[in-house]
Amino acid sequence: MKQLNLTGNNVILYDDLNQESVMVRIPKFRLSDVIDGAPDLVHPAFIVDGEEKECIYISKYQNVVRSERACSLPGEDPAVLYSIEEAERFCRNKGKGWHLMTSAEWAAIALWCLKNETLPRGNNDGGRAWDKPHEHGTVVSLQGVVPEGEEGPPMRVGCGSGPASWSHDGTLAGIFDLNGNIWEMTAGLRLHDGVLECVADNDAARYTLESAPWSQICADDLTLKESGDRALSMTEGAMAEGVRFTAAEMRKKDANQEILAPFSELTWETDLCEPGNLLQQLCLTPSGDAGHHTDAGWAVTEGVRYPIRGGYWVNREMAGILAYGFYMQAEDRYFDVGFRCCYIEE
Repeated sequence: MKQLNLTGNNVILYDDLNQESVMVRIPKFRLSDVIDGAPDLVHPAFIVDGEEKECIYISKYQNVVRSERACSLPGEDPAVLYSIEEAERFCRNKGKGWHLMTSAEWAAIALWCLKNETLPRGNNDGGRAWDKPHEHGTVVSLQGVVPEGEEGPPMRVGCGSGPASWSHDGTLAGIFDLNGNIWEMTAGLRLHDGVLECVADNDAARYTLESAPWSQICADDLTLKESGDRALSMTEGAMAEGVRFTAAEMRKKDANQEILAPFSELTWETDLCEPGNLLQQLCLTPSGDAGHHTDAGWAVTEGVRYPIRGGYWVNREMAGILAYGFYMQAEDRYFDVGFRCCYIEE
């Protein structure tokens, strides 16, 4: 892989068409490095097909599309109105090792931020940070189409145009816009009629959505299993074959079982809550004394729903690197949802 090293862990990687993408190299770390009391095992984001990887490369910026390839470039209006299947194809078109960011990779960055107390702010209030309104990016989307029911034009900012506090490590060398601007699609995790399904470790980096070996999560020990009783589910009402998602002050929003709660209050009805369990590894539930976080966790439990992460420019306190929503169907396209590519050396 042709690359150009920049400052810190920043590198430029080139795809099959010699197009540039600015990436951030994330060295391998262990669960015990980011979750207090967790076992001394490598985080699953660094395990592919049973092999440990020394690092992963994450797009520094939300992506744009050039020649049907995802590119990580500064100052651009991030690409939206693509389906998760299209986003996946744009990432894989770049060549071997390239893929749509996985839920394991997103969770690894989020857990690192939690542990190091560098949770990023971002564009979650019309071009500004809702809790630090003096922090703003450069709005680039004022002429965008306004969907029915939305107030005002899109307020996306140029990729990486905010201050250093909008990056994952609080420096200009970090990964930008993980809080707000646009939601981001991720691979390797989904809800299937309310039942949580996962691809082991970071194997989703090697598979398409269609070909991935999806497994359910056993509610008794939080291990992966092919199918059967006692599968973890995410529904407001109890399911005979599973365990329902629970949260303090959970609110049912509509007839399609859309549920919502702050991240700090997300729990699962299971007796297995050891530090570093699979749900914590994937940043679906808080780990230990993670503090109070208002980033929202939510889901629509009907059909197959892929998670989006981070929030968008109007979500205010509900946006954040810990925010997620099981919402996207395979062919959905939204004006506030984009993506970023990642790379793992094969």
